[in-house]
Amino acid sequence: MACLIERIIKMSVVFVLLANLIPLTPRTVVAADTSSTVPFLQNGSFESGAGGLGNWAVVNSQVDLGVTSLGGCVTVDTTDYAGIFTRDPKFGSVPVHPFPVGGGVKPTHDHDPFTFSSMSVATVTSVTGGPTITAGANAVQLTLTGGSGTSGHVAHGPAIVSDVFKADAGMVVTLDWWSAAGGDDFAVIGYLLDTDVDGDGIPAENAADCAQYEVLDQTGTSVPVAWEFASVTIPATKESYRFIFVNGTFDKTGGRASGSKFWIDNISMGFPQTVAFDLTGVTANFFGGVGTAPFSVASRASATSGLAVTFASNTPTRCTITPDGTVTILASGVCTLVAAQGGGEDSTGKLWSSAAQVTSSFTITAIAPTATSTNTPTNTPTNTPTNTPTNTATSTPTNTFTPTNTFTPTRTFTPTRTFTSTPTNTFTPTNTFTPTNTFTPTNTFTPTPHPFAIRDVAVGASFTLAVLQNDSLVTWGFNREGQASLPLWMNGRAVDQVETGSNYALALGRDGRVYGWGKNDFGQLKFPTAALSGVRTISAGLGHVMAIKTNGSLVIWGRNDF
Repeated sequence: MACLIERIIKMSVVFVLLANLIPLTPRTVVAADTSSTVPFLQNGSFESGAGGLGNWAVVNSQVDLGVTSLGGCVTVDTTDYAGIFTRDPKFGSVPVHPFPVGGGVKPTHDHDPFTFSSMSVATVTSVTGGPTITAGANAVQLTLTGGSGTSGHVAHGPAIVSDVFKADAGMVVTLDWWSAAGGDDFAVIGYLLDTDVDGDGIPAENAADCAQYEVLDQTGTSVPVAWEFASVTIPATKESYRFIFVNGTFDKTGGRASGSKFWIDNISMGFPQTVAFDLTGVTANFFGGVGTAPFSVASRASATSGLAVTFASNTPTRCTITPDGTVTILASGVCTLVAAQGGGEDSTGKLWSSAAQVTSSFTITAIAPTATSTNTPTNTPTNTPTNTPTNTATSTPTNTFTPTNTFTPTRTFTPTRTFTSTPTNTFTPTNTFTPTNTFTPTNTFTPTPHPFAIRDVAVGASFTLAVLQNDSLVTWGFNREGQASLPLWMNGRAVDQVETGSNYALALGRDGRVYGWGKNDFGQLKFPTAALSGVRTISAGLGHVMAIKTNGSLVIWGRNDF
């Protein structure tokens, strides 16, 4: 027995020595790996850290793409701005102007010296004029306001850069983004940066040690009122990745106007998934100022990951929805809802990236209320019967009885009986009945106007804009500046008033904000902050706008040469 124990001890020593002599094969980094000191992407929904920007560095200055270094590597701008004459229609049209216009040339890069009035990076709890935040309470907003420089320019800034994070080959990183043109088109860019291409653990040794994988690179005037979805597939398992997002403005017409905003939210990493959401067959009514009773649409949405789907409304003036899917009807029209799945771990520990949001709609039918009658009858019957009976009865019976009796001796008896009765009965009833009925009905009836009747109309130099009773907008006519193209983000938006300039269009929403599209040659579509809420009425000139606010103050912007 002692010999056996001794042999076991000797074998254990040998195994220990071999373990120290033979190098171990490095373990591939997987989602469950906790041995690395580099984490996966942190704070992708901008909910933690100071101001919600933990794990992100802010570059609050102008960024010259192709020159400025971000995350240790010089940025690469892949957009041919001079070649942009058409793009996805949902981001607005690009006027085909001959260049030079206003003394400038169409820009090809953003090396133009430019001075901006302000730029900022901050987390926000709502997107002005844009989609509802569905991932947590915050989104990050990059703002570029105003500026001056030579005509025909591209300019970028500010930017955010993530901390270094690890990711596995084949994983998908997804995100939601939205942008809004200010003084001119937006020009936004986002990319995944590998700072250690050669994998030697020394980041950004030279240009070859940097690789940029584009997630989005887009210019535009308008974006539909829903998050845009973007994704990138991780090319290799590494611990040297960063995310970089840069706001920017693109002067498509050769003028001096500039400015834009850029929102990012819900950056997630994991295996890809999709959401299905279909409201076909859903019916709802709006009757007499009251909608159909609240109902759930949770069963109409599902995610391939099996994780719970959350909901939001893109038409909150017509319908609202709780995150778990209960719908409340507020007005007639089209109700558009959004289904989203923000990613995360399922019950087995598998990590999923967020899915592209899916929208679906149904119609809320307006039903005219039944007329309400208030009837107050006054009945005053007057009955005057007049009975004048006259009874005249005439009866003339004549009875003649002549008996002849002969007796011996001879006896003669001759009675004569005459009975005359002459009653005269005349009965003539006369009934006079005079009823007097006074009936005064009061009917209160509220008709429902025809949904396609025009409620307000405005005429520009060569186009027309109108708002219908069902709150939808229609436009027609000359469209070189995009003035007769309704931006998709106006779909479903309740409008009180429309106005037109010579080649631009304005709409005053029921939310008290001024919206506009078309030509912006004098900054008439660069709305001041005071025009973004509390506006009561608007008026458009050739190149300037006036607005009266609910507090009686007057706001004016645009052309001012006179």
